[in-house]
Amino acid sequence: KANHQISVSRTRLLPDRRTTGPNDKVLTVSLVAGWRDGTKITFAGEGNETHPQIAPGDLVLVLKQVPHARFVREVNDLVFTTKVALVDALCGHNVSIETLEGKTLSIPVPEVSNPKHEKRLPGRGMPSSSGGAPGDLVIRFDIQFPNALSTSE
Repeated sequence: KANHQISVSRTRLLPDRRTTGPNDKVLTVSLVAGWRDGTKITFAGEGNETHPQIAPGDLVLVLKQVPHARFVREVNDLVFTTKVALVDALCGHNVSIETLEGKTLSIPVPEVSNPKHEKRLPGRGMPSSSGGAPGDLVIRFDIQFPNALSTSE
């Protein structure tokens, strides 16, 4: 879990309990690793308050997942697409990947890589927010075909 402070503006009853006005509050949000886009976090009674005989509403935050520079999330799998020269795709190569934690993995790919080839690293994807097994790190290969070949190639 990671705690984050957020500032929210809402309408609340003023001390006279008849009129309303703007009210700012700082709330602490405990984010859980692995939560998905669209996850809702509810703060009961922290929403707008517009009438003295009606309880304040709930404040609901909806998580928005922003695109990552290197990975695409597919459920709990993280997909990394790497460009590979045709000669490396045919003869074998290594893929270097910087993980979300900042570690660099060097993955040997001795087999021939075709455009539909994937390599999976089980358990190296997103954690499960429910405590289950994490997803996989999936490596996809974007084979770079030359526009032309010389006679020596």
